[in-house]
Amino acid sequence: MLEEFRTVLKGVEFGRPGLAVVSTLSGRLAGGEDLRHAEYWVRQVREGVRYADAVGAMREAGVTTFLEIGPDGILTALTAQAVPDPDAVTALASVRAGRPEAESVVRALGELHARGVRVDWEAYFAGSGARRVPLPTYAFQRRRHWLDQTAPADGDQGRTPVPPTAPRAEPAAESAGAVPLTERLADLAGIQRETYVLQAVTAQLRRVLKLADPTDIAPVKPFQELGLDSLTGVELRNRLAADTGLKLPATVIFDHPSPAALTAYLLDAAAPAPADPATAVRTRLDELETSLGALPDHGDARTEAATRLRRLLEDLTGQTVTAATPAAGPVDARELIEAASADDIFDFIDTRLGRAAD
Repeated sequence: MLEEFRTVLKGVEFGRPGLAVVSTLSGRLAGGEDLRHAEYWVRQVREGVRYADAVGAMREAGVTTFLEIGPDGILTALTAQAVPDPDAVTALASVRAGRPEAESVVRALGELHARGVRVDWEAYFAGSGARRVPLPTYAFQRRRHWLDQTAPADGDQGRTPVPPTAPRAEPAAESAGAVPLTERLADLAGIQRETYVLQAVTAQLRRVLKLADPTDIAPVKPFQELGLDSLTGVELRNRLAADTGLKLPATVIFDHPSPAALTAYLLDAAAPAPADPATAVRTRLDELETSLGALPDHGDARTEAATRLRRLLEDLTGQTVTAATPAAGPVDARELIEAASADDIFDFIDTRLGRAAD
């Protein structure tokens, strides 16, 4: 096959590229006459595809938006996995399998426009009769206020208006995404947290798959069986990252392949990070020192504090600490604090100093 391909290519006249081309053969910007030789394209057919290297080269050149032009979005899904931070780039597919081509192309153009990429809308609308119109300054948000009506009861000639059924509350990216998921879960407990996150996952999944009925989504059903593919998986991941404010890995949907599994992962990811023990001890020491400094110069509280700190130091060192005489000056609280253990200090604050302060 390669020889036949080479023979065909030798009869082709290669022009000079008008755009910069990053080669997936070398993983770098193609230069000079690289693309104008038959042998290059023979190697392109035979050798490995260095797609990740090519994406890396484009990232180094400042590229943040990728558009795949082809019959599907296979490379679009791979792009998110080829960069360290999937949220730093946007990868779009011009055509999506199973969706109308015109819809996919227009959606891609719209997303490019939203990303700040210049789109030649004049060429797009040429011959359509479209024209520019002034737009209102308020947001395009509509809320239905019309009252639904019930059927008349037997013998009743009138119709009683009733308010429409309140929509089912669910966490939506458009309204909740500005608040990190960690904060939204702070006031919820146990099963409430799990239910909330599961609703967030299914809400975004419905948007990606364009499902009207939420009952079509079983929490334990694999995403693949629900109709998710590699590209829609990336789209779901991006929507959840924007909605939750979490840094999600590019492969999170494939690593946790069902709504229930993904919910469990998001709950763990949204859990507050445990405090650093060393930092916590220093903070409590600072609080203790401040509290000791606020005690009156003379009185039972200061005496009790000194006795308690002296006892902590004795427990820590195994040596007897002689109480200072009044002529020797006040007890050096800082030395006692620095010598005590974290548990001793926490216990002292909670059992002794706290009651004294109250």
